[in-house]
Amino acid sequence: MLFFFRIRLKRGKKATINFINETGYSFDLHWHGLNTTADTDGATGILDFGVDTKFGTELTINIPPVTNNSALLWVHAHPMFLASAFVYTGVYGLVEIIDNESKIINDIFNYNDNHVMLVYEDAE
Repeated sequence: MLFFFRIRLKRGKKATINFINETGYSFDLHWHGLNTTADTDGATGILDFGVDTKFGTELTINIPPVTNNSALLWVHAHPMFLASAFVYTGVYGLVEIIDNESKIINDIFNYNDNHVMLVYEDAE
């Protein structure tokens, strides 16, 4: 199973993200490092979506205005007691935060041409 994705958010802006869960499993999404509200975070279990859940297989997450500075964060599936197994099989994504303070660097590097996001996993 591979579910890797990339999301780009801008500091100070809201975001609406639509997810469709066709994995056959139910889980929520936990945002590592993103300054967000508890009802958006997904570590609580109240946002479980997938088969046999109140949301079904589709979930829309409304992220409040982003307060993080420029950063590279990550989000992953967070099913109770199975989060590690999901991460090891690729059910996660990178979250890139951009801001005006880092604009000079963003202008120098055209991310479409020379920016590689590398994810390394080490599991025993």
